[in-house]
Amino acid sequence: MRVVFPRPETDIDVRDRYAFDLLQEALEHTRKDYGDYVLVRSSGVINRLRSVLALNDANGEVNVINVPTSVSYEQALRPIRIPIDKGLLGYRLLLIRDKDQARFDSIRSLDQLRQLRAGLQENWTITDVWRQAGFKVLTSSEYEPLFSMLAYGRFDYFLRGVDEIMPEWQSHHEKLPSLKIEQSLLIYLPLPRYFFTGRTLEGEKLGQRIEAGLQRMRQNGRFEQLFQTYQTELLKGLKLQGRRVLRLENPNLPAETPLNDPSLWYSPLN
Repeated sequence: MRVVFPRPETDIDVRDRYAFDLLQEALEHTRKDYGDYVLVRSSGVINRLRSVLALNDANGEVNVINVPTSVSYEQALRPIRIPIDKGLLGYRLLLIRDKDQARFDSIRSLDQLRQLRAGLQENWTITDVWRQAGFKVLTSSEYEPLFSMLAYGRFDYFLRGVDEIMPEWQSHHEKLPSLKIEQSLLIYLPLPRYFFTGRTLEGEKLGQRIEAGLQRMRQNGRFEQLFQTYQTELLKGLKLQGRRVLRLENPNLPAETPLNDPSLWYSPLN
């Protein structure tokens, strides 16, 4: 079985390093039942929209992706409804310019935050949610330019997951020293990230294998061990418990989302 996962968008993009390792272990946990496999990255960078379309294409560049779910994704693709980051991506922090911290210190509500401009990438799940919630959004077709766009004042904040923001700030701080992690706010919305495969015969086989592997990892404790290994380091220094928490709904969350199974979820606030 040949499994092709998207290549990172840049050399310093480590957002899916955990997902790649989790996928590899899920495939390894099912080798006895499903046979050998080869796991590789795509030959070139592939954006979100192309990667989604590729899953149902026999000649597509990838055959598995990890993205935050939505109704449209679950209609078009085969979801594996095990949140690979245990819902952590739904806890959002802001990357801002250092001189603007005082503006965010005064924010006490989502309505106040709506007065400022967010920077996000086009075709991200969170971008649609943010727009539907009435926030001002400026987008880029690519991920990397958003950091310099923020530094140069094109928008006021770059909305990031708590498990994304620290390595992003560290990798951009030297080149863009005006950027900082905002210190007072934490925004939460349910935003589970799943592995998806295509709604094809081969996609279904691969989806069944990945799901079986993840379930075995949950049962033997390896899923939790790998999660803690990665996330403990990523959350270090963010001081999440002392922040003002702003909550909003996710109108694009499918009804099938397993919100009632506490074993699938993790809160960094507890």
